[in-house]
Amino acid sequence: MSGLIRALDAIEQRTEDIFALELDGIEIIFRLPGIRVAQQYLSLLTLSNSESERSLIYEAMFRRVIEDDWLSNHANNIKAGIPETIAKLVLKLSGLDPASDNRIYTEQLINTFRSQADNSISLMKRTICSVFNGYTFESLDLLNYQNLVSTFIQAERILLERGIMEEGFSFKEPEKAKEAPFRVEDMIKNDRQSFKEYNAASQEDPRKLAHIRKLREQAKERAEKEELNFRKKLAR
Repeated sequence: MSGLIRALDAIEQRTEDIFALELDGIEIIFRLPGIRVAQQYLSLLTLSNSESERSLIYEAMFRRVIEDDWLSNHANNIKAGIPETIAKLVLKLSGLDPASDNRIYTEQLINTFRSQADNSISLMKRTICSVFNGYTFESLDLLNYQNLVSTFIQAERILLERGIMEEGFSFKEPEKAKEAPFRVEDMIKNDRQSFKEYNAASQEDPRKLAHIRKLREQAKERAEKEELNFRKKLAR
């Protein structure tokens, strides 16, 4: 429960994503530092000459990222492996893990965020930012959902008025196109009209009459077959 309370407090304090895990019975809530800060810590680790220096760097990273004041103030009193584990995890989540291929992690992260980019909130945020330059994705995260939708509608209206869009966005599932009901009489009517035109053009050539009769018989058989299939569909 104490970990949950700390997580709730962390959400109230800042807007960045929080991470949580349990190590040696201790629930740890932390946030990622900015990329530049993470790179600076990695540079210090790379330049360090002893295990004691690296331990100091791990403890400094630990104090910076965790959300628990008590842990931050007593980082040097807890097991040495905990600050080191959190620090290394921070570097990994920041795409700076020196012990692995960060390209694989980055590709996985890109695919994850790509899959999330198609939801309605992301679409609204992209639209708002493209119309109103004063907004950023981070600032839009501070709005509640009602205000986000309201702001999105204003952006959509501007796009419509400028002729950039012909119609508003739709977030409903597209309905499947309804097939026109099959009618045997329509097919017979079309065939009859085609044969009538063909017959009129063929009266002067008796050799085509036999071919016309054959086409008519085929059309009749096709109509009967289609009607039978149609009745089977109705009976299901």
